[in-house]
Amino acid sequence: MWFRTASTRSFRSAAILAGALLLIAGAPLAAPAEDSTDPEVAPIATSTPAPAATPESLLSFALHATAFSQINHLSTVVDPEVFVQDPNAPATTGYEGIAHLAGLRPARLADDPTMPLFDAQGIALGLSLGHWRTAEGSAHLSSDDEGSSLSVRLHHLVAFGHYRLFLRADSPGGARFIPIGDDASTREFFASGEGNAHLILPLPATQPSDASLVVIYESDDVGSTSQDDGSTGIDDPGTLGSIAHTQLEVALP
Repeated sequence: MWFRTASTRSFRSAAILAGALLLIAGAPLAAPAEDSTDPEVAPIATSTPAPAATPESLLSFALHATAFSQINHLSTVVDPEVFVQDPNAPATTGYEGIAHLAGLRPARLADDPTMPLFDAQGIALGLSLGHWRTAEGSAHLSSDDEGSSLSVRLHHLVAFGHYRLFLRADSPGGARFIPIGDDASTREFFASGEGNAHLILPLPATQPSDASLVVIYESDDVGSTSQDDGSTGIDDPGTLGSIAHTQLEVALP
């Protein structure tokens, strides 16, 4: 009886020992704790840093009429730089300090879309309000160590229209326009026959905190070629409402 009990205990002890050995053999080895002084570990953390995130923003343009009316808390959306005929309108100096002839008034977005547009001197722009207000676009702003740049895509502009891009900063003394891009060729363009355009250009290193990117239609190719555009050079858009008409804008972050 004693011999049988001892054998049974020995067998059980051997089985337990064998099971423990199997568990040890099959278990994965624990990873050693990282030591920043270990020459095989420390260089890995310093030689392959995570790439820095590149700040990016996708901005949507709004009609200048919409932005202007919101800023000035107007109950009616008014475009201060293009005009429609109104026999009851007197000659006056209106929004943005733009003087216009009698029989003209700033266009309202709620006006009949088939109404033709004019400049402040009564020269037809050759397009309707409905066409003018369909313009839209986006600007992709990206920044890195070398500076900031914009990729601008525009749609439904005036077909083959002459345009310029500026940064605009408004002040009590009036609008101030800041050239954008390396030279005139990067900020001056003609829309395609479908009214589209795509430009890539750098932003100035410094800019006003309240600056907006504006898309200005230049009506110098429309109507009388003898009109004075009031421009002082390629970096000046010309007289607003008479030769230069802001169609789209977007505030920059």
